[in-house]
Amino acid sequence: MMPKFGKTSQDRLSTCHPDLQLICTEAIKLYDFSVICGYRGEAAQNEAYVNGYSGAKWGESYHNQIPSLAIDIVPYPSFWENKYEFYRLSGIIMTLADKHNIKIRWGGDFKEFFDGAHWELLA
Repeated sequence: MMPKFGKTSQDRLSTCHPDLQLICTEAIKLYDFSVICGYRGEAAQNEAYVNGYSGAKWGESYHNQIPSLAIDIVPYPSFWENKYEFYRLSGIIMTLADKHNIKIRWGGDFKEFFDGAHWELLA
């Protein structure tokens, strides 16, 4: 059976830019993953910053726009410590972005810290 998004992932994906929705809608047919964050409001962004999950304060994150220019996705089932699965998923996302000529950046390539769940659109 082909993987598909649950209601929570669908709801979170719906807050994202159409380009991110396109990539993820195609990617879920190839690899099972969950959407853990699309748009992030002020309280959630400040909490993510304080807890060290984000290097950006409110208004500085790609997650803080409507529609969100960033998305956080994790392989399903989620094993945060298994970087291999994040790399597998990243190959699929990058391939689909390239197919649709969508410029995107992966948090797994950040120099500051590995953020394998994070993806953001580039201008």
